[in-house]
Amino acid sequence: MVPDIWTYNKIMRGLCDEGKVKEAISLKDDMESLRVMPDEVTYNTLIDGCFQWRGSVEAFKLVEEMKGKGVMPNAVTHNIMVKWYCKEGKMDEVGCVVAKMVESRFSPDCFTYNTMIDGYCKAGNLGESFKMMDEMGRKGLNMDYSEQITNFCTQGKYKEAMKLFQESEQKGVSLHKSAYFKLMDGLLKRRKSISKASLSD
Repeated sequence: MVPDIWTYNKIMRGLCDEGKVKEAISLKDDMESLRVMPDEVTYNTLIDGCFQWRGSVEAFKLVEEMKGKGVMPNAVTHNIMVKWYCKEGKMDEVGCVVAKMVESRFSPDCFTYNTMIDGYCKAGNLGESFKMMDEMGRKGLNMDYSEQITNFCTQGKYKEAMKLFQESEQKGVSLHKSAYFKLMDGLLKRRKSISKASLSD
């Protein structure tokens, strides 16, 4: 009995999670030989696995193969590419992917925006980070306050972190404990450094 597409995709996900992307790609070839045609989940799993374990060249080849076989990239496909470009700090390319996403009639979602906010923050472009936050708010999408507060604290941007903290309180958003600890730890360190600077004057 030939396994169905759901079973193949589940096995493929497990292989990619373990870094066995070559084996996962071979499994896709086996699927096709048995006339079980790969779908969006199949390709998204492999593309994500390639970005994580084998590099962007193979990942983008799979994107082209996907389109060549009539399986059109969906919102998840675009989000995978957004995540990779943000990780690499290639924020100009992120904008191009999001533009193509919109052209394909997929609206950027919470994952898209939170990933971009994180990317711009790590790239030091705080203005663009806040622009994305405002855009999320206008669209009624929920921002991951805990993650962004942690990001700002990691970069020593405590003023920005406090701004988000106050905003989260106004909106009644619960934060992860890690975000509270990171913010408190950062503010205490900042206070100590200011005190030392004052004493040295």
